Amino acid sequence: LAQHVAETLSLDEIRIPVELASLERLPAWVPLRTHEATGPLESVAAAAVELENLERTTRNPSRMLRGVKPDGTTLLAILNAVDLKLEKFWKKGPDARITMFRRLKSAGFVACTGPTFSVYHDSKRRLPCHNELSLRRHHAVLQEIADAGLVPIPNLYTTGRRGLKSITAWLNEHAQIRLVSRDLTMNRHKRPFEEEFQNLCVVLERVDRPMQVLLQGVSTQRAEFVMRILAGLGHSASLITGGPILVGVMGQRFVVLPDGSLARRCDGSDKSVLIESNVGIALDYFETLRRRTDDRVRRRHPPHAPL
Repeated sequence: LAQHVAETLSLDEIRIPVELASLERLPAWVPLRTHEATGPLESVAAAAVELENLERTTRNPSRMLRGVKPDGTTLLAILNAVDLKLEKFWKKGPDARITMFRRLKSAGFVACTGPTFSVYHDSKRRLPCHNELSLRRHHAVLQEIADAGLVPIPNLYTTGRRGLKSITAWLNEHAQIRLVSRDLTMNRHKRPFEEEFQNLCVVLERVDRPMQVLLQGVSTQRAEFVMRILAGLGHSASLITGGPILVGVMGQRFVVLPDGSLARRCDGSDKSVLIESNVGIALDYFETLRRRTDDRVRRRHPPHAPL
């Protein structure tokens, strides 16, 4: 156990330089799976690539990044994956991981989230040290991301009241950090979405500066609720999903209903046409939701505080 701990870091040991603590404001929607497009999606200002596709991206960036503009697109690496893939990623060792992060930087990536090593709320399923070791692994990889010159994006997941207090205190002690993430899809302890989201809100409610929050696992139906709640706490949300692109791959087109919500319709058009149409509609939809909630952010923070 001591050897495993020695390979990791505590939360207080993380050192993030000021120049790597934040990004320009991200769009309300950051798409995954842009490689499904046959050419650059001109309307996409930011895109993300998940762990399972990152190595392929470093080996063949022209193929995996063909859906984004060569210039003007903010590229994010997302270290969310199932346990088996994350264990394989960890076993590469720090040198190999930092090399991968440096290759991502050379390929045009600017930021990377901390990995989602699983934690469990049911102590009968894992030894008590499991959760602590998982979180320390996250902290070690976050430092490696920074050491490679990418903006490290802390993944705000933990267990218990003590864990929530620790991450809140750490954020308040490091005022330079303005960008955080949370993956609500990798819920290994089977707790409801609402409970997981509430724990995130408990932390963010106590952070007295505007933050950008990257979220995975938020459906189109829940998007407005989530963005409104976070805006009320003084923070703006950017939702990461490949849903609109996958809908096009499946031969369906997004349509906007009279009430402003989205629906799917089967369509025989070419896949590339459907993807481009769905991306444009999704971008407009999520940005409209953000505009509705921006006033709540401004009321929470003084006008001079940047979003």
